Amino acid sequence: MSIFNDSFEPVHDNADLSLLKELHEGTYYIILVVNKQGKLIKTENEHEASGYECAFSLVVK
Repeated sequence: MSIFNDSFEPVHDNADLSLLKELHEGTYYIILVVNKQGKLIKTENEHEASGYECAFSLVVK
């Protein structure tokens, strides 16, 4: 999880969810990256992969 301030400047990178309760008052943008491992491709000895990013705004009062 990455956290940015209201000026889109990085505040924390690779942060743990427990860090959210320590944020000071203000607006933040939370970015989550989800990676999914799919079926094994035996001929390549690798897995299929897919993923996505989610962005949320968080207002701490």
